[in-house]
Amino acid sequence: MRQAKFGCEYNASMWHNRRLSLTLGVDATDAQQLSAALPAEPLDLIVDDGSHRFGDQQATLHTMWPRLRPGFAICCCSVTT
Repeated sequence: MRQAKFGCEYNASMWHNRRLSLTLGVDATDAQQLSAALPAEPLDLIVDDGSHRFGDQQATLHTMWPRLRPGFAICCCSVTT
């Protein structure tokens, strides 16, 4: 029996909106690589669903926090310490 795959990485049509951006295949702990992948405009919401390791999520936060629009949110999923 073949399993159906759900999620943003399997359904690219979810991202056909100029206000949404999905970045896959970027080492989020590499500040230079992550910065190059980010859009130029300030961000309203950041969802970090990467490695789930606390240190990696901290590195991502340090790079992305300055790009977050004041008063908006960042979400780190499934933190493992």
